[in-house]
Amino acid sequence: MDLQLNGKVALVTGGSLGIGKGIARVLAREGVDVAICARRKDVLEAAADEIRRESGRKVLAIPADLTRREDAENFVRGAARHFGNGGGVRQTIIEMESGFLLTSAAGSGTCLAVIAEQAADLGLVAYEMAILVRRTGEHIRVNTRASALSGWG
Repeated sequence: MDLQLNGKVALVTGGSLGIGKGIARVLAREGVDVAICARRKDVLEAAADEIRRESGRKVLAIPADLTRREDAENFVRGAARHFGNGGGVRQTIIEMESGFLLTSAAGSGTCLAVIAEQAADLGLVAYEMAILVRRTGEHIRVNTRASALSGWG
């Protein structure tokens, strides 16, 4: 299945084992360059090597304990430096206990959020979200409220 992800970059947490590694593998097979993180450096680097060999894509392994804010920030900054496109985050997939939360940027100050069950095809859900934003984005964008920005910065 071609999800039209070729040439994109994805950040995947928990990328050394289980679902995280599986997501990174599928994304790489779809032509995505992937940054993965996990706490155990040796297992993480082995997973990155395996995915790299299978897919031929760039796979960056960054050890990180995401319960620590500085590790999370280093993961995102390291991936941005390595892949160098300077773009912001467009889609996020968060694994929860009984499913997934997917968010997608829909314009300045807006996003589309979807909760999916564990058995969902995450690539297809993310793809459909991107199509929906592309088709309806101008209608779901809102003007930023000045009061919302006053606490930022």
